[in-house]
Amino acid sequence: LRRIAAAQRIQNVVRGVLARRQVAERKNSILRIQSHFRSYKVRCSNTKELKSIRLRLFDATVRVRANPKLSIGRQTMTALQGLKSARNIHTAISFCKVLNFST
Repeated sequence: LRRIAAAQRIQNVVRGVLARRQVAERKNSILRIQSHFRSYKVRCSNTKELKSIRLRLFDATVRVRANPKLSIGRQTMTALQGLKSARNIHTAISFCKVLNFST
């Protein structure tokens, strides 16, 4: 009789653990579905804005490839070299403005 009661107790504990695990898995699955749906909604709602951003980035890339002097790295390097060799404060300030823009 005691063995049967002990076996029933073990079965109850195991079933409880399995049930809690199953509930946690379902909850995680629900949260994952909600997350994917929310990100889908955001992507759909921002389509026009994203297209605009992509177009501006593409145009900027085309301009930089056409004129490498427009690249930010080139501007920074030129400004630092100019700042190093600046003879007066006015020139140094103008190079600092370029550095401020490019960084």
